[in-house]
Amino acid sequence: MSVASLQAFYFIASRAPESVSFTEVADMIGSQQSSVHRAIYVLACDGVGKVKGPRCGLVDIADDPYDSRRRQISLTRKGDELAKKHNFILQRRWF
Repeated sequence: MSVASLQAFYFIASRAPESVSFTEVADMIGSQQSSVHRAIYVLACDGVGKVKGPRCGLVDIADDPYDSRRRQISLTRKGDELAKKHNFILQRRWF
């Protein structure tokens, strides 16, 4: 897993249970949209996106019900459990 994927995961986890958009993640971690897309699709469940290789199953990507051009990212149960195990990192308010 890349550093960008870890940064994206911790930002998404810090906003849970709310969902976030790709743009919000890119703005927060200071990376380009394309890099953020790759990083988040690595965190996603199998069968989502076109990124090749193993997936972590930590986040779910869904269409935004209010804007069809946007996608909303939220934690899966597995991602939520991992975030709770690492809660001490999230409490430091890196974001």
